[in-house]
Amino acid sequence: MSPRIVHGPERFWGATSSPSSDSTIEAHAFPASVDRGQPLRLHIASRHRRLVGVAARIGQAGLEAARHFDVTMVGPAAEINLPTNGFRAGLYLIVLRPADGSDHVRFVPMAVRDDHNPASVVVHIPTATYQAYNAWGGASLYDFDSPAGATDHIRMDRPYDVFDGAGFCFYGDYHLASWLDAEGISADFIMSNDLHASPAIFSGRRLFVSAFHDEYWSQDMRDNLRGFVCAGGNAAFLGANNIYARVAFDADGRTMTVAPKGALRRFRDLGQPEDELLGSWYDAYRFPYGSGSAWEASNADHWIYDGTGMTNGDRIEGLIGYEWDQARIEGRNPHVTVISETVVAPGRRHNGVVFQVPGRGTVVNVGTTYWPRFLTGTGTFPKDERVITMT
Repeated sequence: MSPRIVHGPERFWGATSSPSSDSTIEAHAFPASVDRGQPLRLHIASRHRRLVGVAARIGQAGLEAARHFDVTMVGPAAEINLPTNGFRAGLYLIVLRPADGSDHVRFVPMAVRDDHNPASVVVHIPTATYQAYNAWGGASLYDFDSPAGATDHIRMDRPYDVFDGAGFCFYGDYHLASWLDAEGISADFIMSNDLHASPAIFSGRRLFVSAFHDEYWSQDMRDNLRGFVCAGGNAAFLGANNIYARVAFDADGRTMTVAPKGALRRFRDLGQPEDELLGSWYDAYRFPYGSGSAWEASNADHWIYDGTGMTNGDRIEGLIGYEWDQARIEGRNPHVTVISETVVAPGRRHNGVVFQVPGRGTVVNVGTTYWPRFLTGTGTFPKDERVITMT
């Protein structure tokens, strides 16, 4: 069997971007990240007696197999411990298929860390946000995809209902992981539970990166990142609508709770606005996904534009959307530099910013959810060398 089994998510795009009605295979991993050499606990339910699986690392050319394995179901559900000996640190997808070759597939996102030799770059996969929008089992935190109405508490240990179990991975995290590998940049990937559990996750790090729509955070997640930046660490948010809604985890991290409807659930309503840490904050969204506006350069003499050839007013078409952030006009922190200003719609404005925290670290918030797609190019999103250079 070829070690490279998939050459990108486009093969599955049209069929899997909506909730799947195919429940012949369901699977999830919890916890979804492990240290190298530690087993990954994989939970599987299937109507197929035999399954074939592969643990595949997301690399520059697609999914690269790290381990093939077989599963024999002795009942409707099984739990296996998948060894990760010899795995490279990175973001992975478990791919499960029926052994009879029938056309079913199930993905399970996971990460392998290297806690004994931590990379200077750590990437957050926002599984809290993945699960907030996940209606598997009948309910998410949102009415639009919950048949019986939204709930205020959800399980973190359940499969994802979109992209055949991959969750939101193909919206941006896949592209960042692929690009980092292509550039030869070593990075560890962590999940929301890791960021919540301990500030020690930042030991040995220089840069924290978030790729896409990192909306739901616990207070401990925010405090741990703030402590890292205040100690001189740097952060790059390559998405929008970040650190927006506050949640709480139970003691073992399996249940995530958000304040009931009508109660204070946004950090900004609790005296902790996003721009206090990010330099800008969430403004609005516009559907459908894929619609966008141009990034318009401001302060093009800033170091972030070095090597791009861009001048003030130059545009990168389609880079802004489907959600975006803006910087305050009044009361803006004087250490925030606006690097992009686009009027998206009447009364709606996008800003990308660089926030140089005095005596501390630097935070870049590009304020658009499309940024990672321009690193690799896919579908309607072109690869753009200016975006690559700025990143």
